[in-house]
Amino acid sequence: MFDNRAFGSWSSIIIGGVFFALIFELPLVMADYLSEGAVGLTATTMAFGGVAFLGYVVIGTLLGRPGQPSDP
Repeated sequence: MFDNRAFGSWSSIIIGGVFFALIFELPLVMADYLSEGAVGLTATTMAFGGVAFLGYVVIGTLLGRPGQPSDP
């Protein structure tokens, strides 16, 4: 189902991590807007997006091993 294209290089891992962080961070920003009435990046939303980014990069590194040949 999955191959190494998604995690084949550092650039694809970083770009994927940014989009993954945005997927998690934007709903939290919208929820803050609904509850507080103001749009803005708070420390909580930045930390949540940062953890999502870091998690994606770690998993991508473990699965893809950029720069190392994969087993056939």
